[in-house]
Amino acid sequence: MSAWRALPGPGDPCSALPAVEREAAPVLEALLQGGDAALIPVTGASMRPALVQGDMVVISPFLGLPKPGQIVLARTAPGLLLVHRLVGVDMRAGRRVYRLQGDAETAPDAGVLRENLLGRVTAVVRDGRRLSIDDPRFAPGPAARRLASARRARRLLRRA
Repeated sequence: MSAWRALPGPGDPCSALPAVEREAAPVLEALLQGGDAALIPVTGASMRPALVQGDMVVISPFLGLPKPGQIVLARTAPGLLLVHRLVGVDMRAGRRVYRLQGDAETAPDAGVLRENLLGRVTAVVRDGRRLSIDDPRFAPGPAARRLASARRARRLLRRA
């Protein structure tokens, strides 16, 4: 999973991380809310092949509403930050619920509300080189494109 655990729980192998790393989530959130960008490490394999362990991602505040296809940083549970692709937006109880999914995963994660979307990936630092997120290697794969097309078709049918 491409997650960055800020506040590990008891028994968690990450609980041995220095206190500075465990307590970085509030600082990261404050930076993004203040309009600044942040650089965070990618761990895990859920975003392969787009993002790999050892990459660093540049997280920037959103400009407007988050859009399907963007790779985003979300708070999915207290102390758990996750970098996954936004694959859909649903309405539940009058609120937008954003569905995320790792490129290497077979099903989407549970949805998150807008206030839990902290920022978007704007660049990737790999092997010392800064690469724009617009580089084709970071584009959604064929499965994600088929899913997006199916969603658009369903939306058009509902309107007809």
